[in-house]
Amino acid sequence: IIQSPQPNYECWWGIGSLPKLNFYTPEVIRYILRVVAFWTLTGIDGWRLDVPNEVRADFWPVFRRLVKALNPEAYLVGEIWEDATAWLQGDKFDAVMNYPLRELIMAFFAKQEMEAAAFDRELANLRARYSEAVTRSMFNLLSSHDTPRFLTVCRGNDRRMLQALLFLFTYPGVPVLYYGDEIGMTGEKDPDCRRTMIWEETRWHREIYQATKALIRLRKTRMALRRGEFKTALTGGRGVYGYWRLYGQDRLLILFNGTERMAEVAIALPPEGRGYWRPLYPVVGKGLGFLDQFRLALPPGSGMIWEQIK
Repeated sequence: IIQSPQPNYECWWGIGSLPKLNFYTPEVIRYILRVVAFWTLTGIDGWRLDVPNEVRADFWPVFRRLVKALNPEAYLVGEIWEDATAWLQGDKFDAVMNYPLRELIMAFFAKQEMEAAAFDRELANLRARYSEAVTRSMFNLLSSHDTPRFLTVCRGNDRRMLQALLFLFTYPGVPVLYYGDEIGMTGEKDPDCRRTMIWEETRWHREIYQATKALIRLRKTRMALRRGEFKTALTGGRGVYGYWRLYGQDRLLILFNGTERMAEVAIALPPEGRGYWRPLYPVVGKGLGFLDQFRLALPPGSGMIWEQIK
């Protein structure tokens, strides 16, 4: 929205209520840092920095040193849409909003326009950009205030939304929910994606809501999902994909079938993976014994987590 008449001072995108501050003036820097210190000391968990690339780059190391001195555990996230290597060298942010990952999730799950092998390869390329510590800290999202809601990108297909949620909560990084995604809200690009939260529970998508709660519980209780190693287990055409999350004795297998047909899968098991496995999500089931191969018929449009039973 460009204000008319134009303000007689510099402002962001011509919006008079958002004047640009001169970060080359020491008094401005001191003022901003006082504000940062005030809110950090109130006990907030961190800072999400909007368009940080529009502020002089050498400000952010100063910002980081102050925040981390006051709260070493504070989480610093930058809104950088493209490759963020320069921002994640340990002197600026802990993470950025992982829009490149969102693009891959949309292509594979929502639009089903990417083969599993290509999806897996691009995920590996994305992980290779950053250190393992940064990858585990990345701000992984399906929707935001600047994008169409994910269920809308799925054209209302709740199976695809449920698969994407399963991926979000089982992939390395920090799973982030945009308000309303957990109840199946829809919306096109801004401003439609910023509709008021639906509070009437009768209008909630109950399966998406229950699945989100179950995935949050698993993420909190399973070390393999928070800290575990990621290893590809299966790339089977357009919609069949699987990977391991491994942390010591906590061994999980996550599987997806985005097709409209049953998918027969056979995955080679290493010696330490042989034995009994049971389904953990979406429902807990009975254990099955496997020797050299994990063999299963995956229902169409499904996503599952299996755990090894010791």
